[in-house]
Amino acid sequence: MKTRLQIFLPAAIFAALFVAGAARMSGQNGQGLQITNGPVLEEVTSDSVTIAWSTNMQGSTNVMYGTDPRNLSQLAEAPWGANGHTHRVKIRNLQPNTTYFFRIETGQARGGHGQETETVRPLAFTTTPRGAQPLRQVAPRME
Repeated sequence: MKTRLQIFLPAAIFAALFVAGAARMSGQNGQGLQITNGPVLEEVTSDSVTIAWSTNMQGSTNVMYGTDPRNLSQLAEAPWGANGHTHRVKIRNLQPNTTYFFRIETGQARGGHGQETETVRPLAFTTTPRGAQPLRQVAPRME
């Protein structure tokens, strides 16, 4: 009996700690870190774009981008936004009338133990020609 208790008790404690850790990692409403809205291109000009999205948990704000969808080598970051749930990045010094590809990433979620979420495929937008009116509230293209 004593041997069973010596084996069962540590196993039960480990299982309880594992379940508690998994519950903390799952975030709000039992879900992991997820994009809940967007991304949306809030404003596209000839030399900049503002990209925004929302998540169900607080986290960092990163956009990887470039002109080649297989080589998103540039990174734009922003501080945590409204309660860390709203993410907004303004990318400057872009070329006019040029197609850019990007992926968004939210990571380092508070209470999420290093979880990350990101768009699976690169999305795209084209900057406006020089002198054209800005585009507002535009959905990015899937390429």
